[in-house]
Formats: sequence, structure tokens, C-alpha cells
Amino acid sequence: MEKAKFYGVGVGPGDPGLITLRAVEVLQKVQTVAIPKSKLERESIAWEIAKIHCPKGVKILALEMPMTADREFLETAWQKAAEKVKAELGQGISVAFLTIGDPSLYSTYHYLLSILKHQLAEDQIETIPGITAMAAAAAKVNMPLATGDEPLVILPGIDGLDEYE
Repeated sequence: MEKAKFYGVGVGPGDPGLITLRAVEVLQKVQTVAIPKSKLERESIAWEIAKIHCPKGVKILALEMPMTADREFLETAWQKAAEKVKAELGQGISVAFLTIGDPSLYSTYHYLLSILKHQLAEDQIETIPGITAMAAAAAKVNMPLATGDEPLVILPGIDGLDEYE
């Protein structure tokens, strides 16, 4: 019997047609889909992208991942979310945590992963990469992100940009 797994699933930049085949495969086999929300009553863009790829009746686990600078509040929310995911896994239920774009680039998945990777076996965690918004935007206008030996720098905003010029 296969162990329950925690998947971080990148659902791409917004178009359900730009989700990877591996992400679809995972979404079709998990019993629970975890959806991060800044407030629980809000809709989820990640779920809107992924839901057509999930089986009917899949369990939705809404996780509050607030948008705040209050580190103590954030860490409490992350811990609560990790406990909910771990409870599912403890029942033998695999969980796919949805994230827009790619889970390794400015994703809420990282905060949960940083807790769960110390509590789960290595083979219980799998990160499924997704297409980033910047890759989709470059493709849309038929422009490369970088060519040859050009560097590619990714910053979360423009503050401090002069440090990188």
C-alpha cells in the first residue's frame, strides 16, 4: 500500500490549459485538495484553475494563509495549516496543496513545506513544478526571458532595484 503523500502542485499562470501533465495526474489521484486562502471566505484562483482536473467529490481543505507582515500571526496560521494537512495524511489520505505558478517561486507552499518536511518522511513529499507567470508572459509576446549568457534576475518588487543594476 502506498503511503499518503503531501504534494505541492503548481497550477500554472491562470489558464487551466497551462497546467502540467504531472499536476493533472496528481490532482486526479489525491483524495484531498488543500487550497490556500488569504481569508477563508475568499474564492481561490488556484482552485478555479485546478477544479476541472479533479475528480467530482474531491475533499476541499481550505487553509488560511493570511497576507500580513505580522510574523507571529503568520507562523500560527502556517502551523494550523500544517496540522490540518498532517491530520489528513495520518488517515492515509494524500493531499495536493495548490499554488499559482510554481511552488518554488514566491509560493505559500514553502511556508507549509518548511514545517512538514521536519515531520514527514522524505518520500511523503513531492513538489510538482508549474509554469510561472513570467514564462507565460514571455511566451505570449514571443520574447525570450534570457538568451546566451544574459542573466535573469527575479525580484519580488522594484524596491532596491538599483542594488542589482
